[in-house]
Amino acid sequence: MIAKLRSDKILRAALETFFSLIEAEVQPKETAGEHIIFEPGGRFVRGVWFIESEATKRAGSDVINRLTHIMGPVFSDEEENYALIWKLAAERSKSSITMSVNDVIGKVFDELLKNVVEPRTFINQNCAVAFRDSINDLRIGPVRAVKRTILETELSAKKKESEYLSIIYTPLYNDGRTSDERIKPELLWEISIIASIKNIREQAVWMIDVALGLIRIAEIQQPHYHPYLSSFPEANPFWNRSHNAYGVLLEEGCRHFLSDNVNIIWIDAGIHATLMTDPCMKYMAIFNAKKGSVGARIAQGLGWMTRGRQASDRSQRLLYFFTAMESLLTSGDKAAPVIQTIARHASVILAKTPETRIEIATKIKKLYGARSSLVHAGERSVTRHDADLIQSIVESTYLSVMSKLDPMMNFDELNTALATASYGGPWP
Repeated sequence: MIAKLRSDKILRAALETFFSLIEAEVQPKETAGEHIIFEPGGRFVRGVWFIESEATKRAGSDVINRLTHIMGPVFSDEEENYALIWKLAAERSKSSITMSVNDVIGKVFDELLKNVVEPRTFINQNCAVAFRDSINDLRIGPVRAVKRTILETELSAKKKESEYLSIIYTPLYNDGRTSDERIKPELLWEISIIASIKNIREQAVWMIDVALGLIRIAEIQQPHYHPYLSSFPEANPFWNRSHNAYGVLLEEGCRHFLSDNVNIIWIDAGIHATLMTDPCMKYMAIFNAKKGSVGARIAQGLGWMTRGRQASDRSQRLLYFFTAMESLLTSGDKAAPVIQTIARHASVILAKTPETRIEIATKIKKLYGARSSLVHAGERSVTRHDADLIQSIVESTYLSVMSKLDPMMNFDELNTALATASYGGPWP
């Protein structure tokens, strides 16, 4: 990506324009004062006063827009990139060594390189998972759920500042005031991420959601599993929602207590063992799956499925699970009707006989009708049965694909095979 950035003529021209213009807009120290901040374009950056012209603003916007276009929303953040070019403009103006425009542009690329090459470790409380049996550490690709005591010991052994972990622990409160004491969680998340600093937390949540999607695939393969769909949403990875909190419904002669609980995901020996075998094990690498592969589609869908399980609203559940279905089954052909493709291809994956395929496709089309009414007309007509049914269909579809296909397989091959089989042939 850095090679692409360095060779992009549009980006380089915008950078050259910005740094050439801004050099002339530095205000002399002896004349600069607080009044400049009230001037049009007045700006104070790292001890340097600027008065930014409209031409410089346009050039700066061109730089940011081009960086976002090339780097994407994970490796690039508009606010962070804007701060970067202004920081380098200020450092250039203060430097005792003459820096050319090309020199400062090179520094821009050096800084951006850190966001696309150097992995960062993000640690936070784990509010979604709990361990049973003798499980104390679970790695799913770059995502790790680990006991706090283990991670603290590891960081201390590496001479890393493990005391900073206390910052993420929950503070105790006494009469509304924060205590110096903090509640230490049993489990932590440790995620290795390559992303812009501003996007680290958001990307960490998404990667955890993909990992939780793999855990769910392992869960539904357990011998004792039955189509368990809880009325409680799945716990959020970082957010420790208070348990045993109730709403009270008052009626004449009757009282109802409505809880606000969530489901914690329990990892026992059976689920852990399943995660270490196919189909889960071969899909551990999907976090870095090649674009256009089945694995990349699966990664997208697993994340949206987790969002669906975390949603407490039936309509949101339906939308998220259909998003997961579309992530896996829609092609790049914009002319192809989405619902027809999804219904036909999912029915081929889930059934062998034409009669059963027709039955499944009909159910999917009916559910998609509820989705369309929600998206296009705002109608909240989704029933609990609708949300449960689409979840069951999507989970079964993903499990079938993952158990039969290599994640490195080209998605176009899968799409072609499903299209052919939808006329009555076998799959796979």
